[in-house]
Amino acid sequence: MKRALHLCVFVCVGWVLWPLGSVEGSKSRVYSEGLHQLSLLASSKKEVRERAKAYFRKHQARGVSVLMLGFRHHKSFLVRKAAAKLLVTLKPKTDTFLVQMERVVRHGTSFEMRWGTKILAASGPTGRATVKRLLKAKRREVCKYAALALAPPKASNASKSAAKKKMNASLKARRARRKRVFRKLSRRMILSLIAAKGPSSGNPIMNVIKGNSVYSKNLDAALRRSSGVAVSKHTNKARKKTQRTRRGSGRVASGGLGKTQQQNVQVVLGRAKIFGGLPRNLVKRVFHRAIRKFEGCYSSKLGRSKKTFTLKVAIKSSGRVMFVKSSKHASKYAAVVSCLQRQTTSLRFPAAKSASLVIVHQPITFTRKNAKNPTVRP
Repeated sequence: MKRALHLCVFVCVGWVLWPLGSVEGSKSRVYSEGLHQLSLLASSKKEVRERAKAYFRKHQARGVSVLMLGFRHHKSFLVRKAAAKLLVTLKPKTDTFLVQMERVVRHGTSFEMRWGTKILAASGPTGRATVKRLLKAKRREVCKYAALALAPPKASNASKSAAKKKMNASLKARRARRKRVFRKLSRRMILSLIAAKGPSSGNPIMNVIKGNSVYSKNLDAALRRSSGVAVSKHTNKARKKTQRTRRGSGRVASGGLGKTQQQNVQVVLGRAKIFGGLPRNLVKRVFHRAIRKFEGCYSSKLGRSKKTFTLKVAIKSSGRVMFVKSSKHASKYAAVVSCLQRQTTSLRFPAAKSASLVIVHQPITFTRKNAKNPTVRP
């Protein structure tokens, strides 16, 4: 009777504990399979890597711990980086994981700080709140990587490529037009040389062709369509100190250009107002070096009177210009203002001592004087 009772108790306990054992066994199998898939994340074959990533997406609840283990302790750097990228994609949001990752960021290496802050920032509002707490950490590296993780994302590659395509299209159009003009001018020059008169009867090219027993009527037929070539026996040099091409009276004559007047543009830099940690002499030196660039922004619409443009320049601590604004004449002389902004954005200032922005208000004045020796009309 006792034996039968013991047998019944043993069967009942086994029946109760059997599912628990099967669950633990399945967990261990998933864990061992996860370690195997973890090593495949650094495979040279793309198909193998994609299958490993699909496995972790399918078993996300238990695969996060395996990825965390690979992120921290795996021997291969490629596996650690792949695990970190996959954790950013999976966005785990459990409290246990966030606490563990915060501890890793505070006391880990530079690699763990960099990717740990990215993983926390991608985990949602709770993770971003954790990253904000890390901004007050004692280690400077932790604060730096936390600030980078909270920074707004950069412009997408699609917008960059669209702007690049637009720029390439305009550049190609300019190059094609330049090539057409050069080809037209070179063709005229060749025809002018062919039509030039020599000391003997006919021109030199015709004499050479006749000497080689080539029919001259073919050349006449080839040159029948050409026009605009003028031939003269007299020569006259153009005067110097002119800014345009005059109508020549020599052997080759070309069409005239429009009337222009020699001008002298002067750019005067006013006293700048500086708010920040940059010395005045360094700012003045950078702007004085760019005076030639500013002179290229002159437009005839400005007239003879003085026009002053005040530029508001925001400079980062690294010395690069963040943005440029103009407080005067922004709408009336839009082309001049945009040119000044473009030239000022390309300037590079010395690095500031403080980490905050430096604001500079720089007045730029354009003046114009007529030349003493105006161009002689043809």
